[in-house]
Amino acid sequence: MKSLFDGAAIGQGWPGDEDNGEFSAWWLLVSMGLYPLDVASGFFVLTTPQLPAVTWTRPDGTRLSVRTQGEGIYSAAVSVNGQVWTSPLIAASLLHGDCEIVVTLSPEPTGWGRGQAGPGWLEGQGYRHDLTSRGRLLGENDDVARLTDDEGVTPVDLAVGARLELVAEKDEPARVWTLTAAEPGEVEVSVSVRRQGGAGVRR
Repeated sequence: MKSLFDGAAIGQGWPGDEDNGEFSAWWLLVSMGLYPLDVASGFFVLTTPQLPAVTWTRPDGTRLSVRTQGEGIYSAAVSVNGQVWTSPLIAASLLHGDCEIVVTLSPEPTGWGRGQAGPGWLEGQGYRHDLTSRGRLLGENDDVARLTDDEGVTPVDLAVGARLELVAEKDEPARVWTLTAAEPGEVEVSVSVRRQGGAGVRR
């Protein structure tokens, strides 16, 4: 959001065609922490709001309010109309009348929403869970834990031949591996997957 929509001060700020208001509507929803992952599903994904407080007043007088408390870029807790909310999903129907969403922020990941099952449409779309958030990354130094913080601003220097080991909490298959290099160049990586106490499979 911050990198793609920068430049408003000089009359820019859009990474592409504004599309007759559709892009700005998307920006408003995402800035409020309501991500329309699949608009036909009837659900929004709750993400960290980019704005401290937003209130929409509809023609019928009902209000949709989203506000944050605390500081940080991670969601630590969420309440909907005063009730504790543990799911990262919220039905669009709950937003139609008066609705207040309060998001408590944290500077560090707290695991809020982790492990919550989504509706069938989400699983059917091949939604992938981040296994690195459910395990421990081990290496030659403590800095390797920063490799799984989902922030591109925290690179870690690894020596040639460095070995990393991800110990998952559950026995789940890893289908996709993603590696982001801090600088352009060629990187050769060997991945070995094995069950605890079992033989490894090198890929």
